[in-house]
Amino acid sequence: MVFMNNKFCRISAGVVLLLMTLLIFMNSAMNFEVSHKASDKFADMVQVDDHSDTEELKIIVRKIAHIIEYAMLGFATLFFCWSNNKAFHKTIFGYGLFYVLFIAVTDEHIQSFSDRTSSTSDIILDFCGALLGFFIGWLIIKAYAKIKSYFQRSEQEKKNGREKTTRA
Repeated sequence: MVFMNNKFCRISAGVVLLLMTLLIFMNSAMNFEVSHKASDKFADMVQVDDHSDTEELKIIVRKIAHIIEYAMLGFATLFFCWSNNKAFHKTIFGYGLFYVLFIAVTDEHIQSFSDRTSSTSDIILDFCGALLGFFIGWLIIKAYAKIKSYFQRSEQEKKNGREKTTRA
């Protein structure tokens, strides 16, 4: 994990996490009209035909946006925790999941101050999105570890081969 020992990478992971968190809070601070106009525009682009239920599609688009937004936050949180704690163990998941849950609850609380509604189901959806991001990040970390160990073994075998030829 040479590149994750680099201070620049740890700081970068923190900056990405901070920016993702700010993006979520900025989206929650939007009023009802601005928020719905953005998701309605996207729903109109993906609408397949004129006969489908537009309102239902708009709700689905908003829910998918929650999942994607928090999957990115979960992914960023996992990499921030991992880059600051090389021993990949349960506490990374514990602290990281607590952080995304705290952000989800705070996000809904911020919405209650605007003309938008806050709901427990959105918190659950946000948390599921974060779990998805954690899972994708975990798969990437495991793949990275496997690739790294393969190349280290390969390098070691080459080194051992050179030592045998010099002795002979």
